[in-house]
Amino acid sequence: MTSKTLLRIGLVGGILICLLVTIASIIAYPAIATPPSEAVVYGVLLGVTFLGYILIAVLTTRSASPVVAFAARYSLQWGAFTGVFWLIEVLAGNLGDARQAGILVAYFGGSFIALGLPLIAALLSARSAGRAGTGIIAGLWSGMIGALITFFGLMALTYAFMGVMRVRSDNIAEFHRSGGTDIVTYLIGDALAGGIAHLLFIGVILSGILGVIGGFVGAALTSPDDGRRNTDDAMGSRINTENI
Repeated sequence: MTSKTLLRIGLVGGILICLLVTIASIIAYPAIATPPSEAVVYGVLLGVTFLGYILIAVLTTRSASPVVAFAARYSLQWGAFTGVFWLIEVLAGNLGDARQAGILVAYFGGSFIALGLPLIAALLSARSAGRAGTGIIAGLWSGMIGALITFFGLMALTYAFMGVMRVRSDNIAEFHRSGGTDIVTYLIGDALAGGIAHLLFIGVILSGILGVIGGFVGAALTSPDDGRRNTDDAMGSRINTENI
C-alpha cells in the first residue's frame, strides 16, 4: 500500500469513526444535545469538519504527481508525531495535577511542540522537494492526522477514566458553572465539543496556515536544482520500494 493510499484511507476512515463516536455518544447521553442552540452550533461545526476532511482527503490525493506521494510520506510521519504530543497535552490536562511543575511542563510543552510540528513538516518537505505546494499540503495533512489522533485519545481517556475525572475539583467546579444536571454527560459533551473544535480549527485551519508559511519558507531555502534532485531521489526510492 502506497503512502498516498494509506493517507487517504486514514483521513476518510478516521473522520468517519469520529462521526460514529459522536453519534453513539449522543444516543447514549441525549442531554449532550442541550441546550438546542449550542447543539446546533456544534452540529454545524461537525458537519463542516466531516465534509472538509472527506473533500480534502479525496481531492488532494487524486493527483498522480510524485510530489503528492512525497508529501504523503512526510505527512504520515509528522502527523503521528503531532498526535503523540497532543496526547501528552491531553493526559496532563485531564489527569495531571496542575500544581506540579512537571505536569505544567508536559501540558504547555506538549501543546507548543504539537502546534509547531505541522510547520516543521511543511518546511522540511518543501525544502526537500523545492516546491512550496509540497510543504503546504504536508503541513495540512500532518495537522489533520494529529487532530484525528487527538480526538480519539481525548474520547478514549474520557470514557476510560470517567471515575477519576468526575471527582476532580476543577471538573466539578466547571460542571456547576455549566448549570448541567449530570456530570458524566457534561464531561462527555465537553470532550466532544473540544475534539470537534480541535479537528476543524487546529487540524485544518491553523495547520493549513502553518503549511503555507512553512511551504514558502522551505522552498525559498532550496535552490531549484537541489529541489529537483531531492525529489527525483525520493521518487526513485519510492518506486523501488513499491516494486519489491
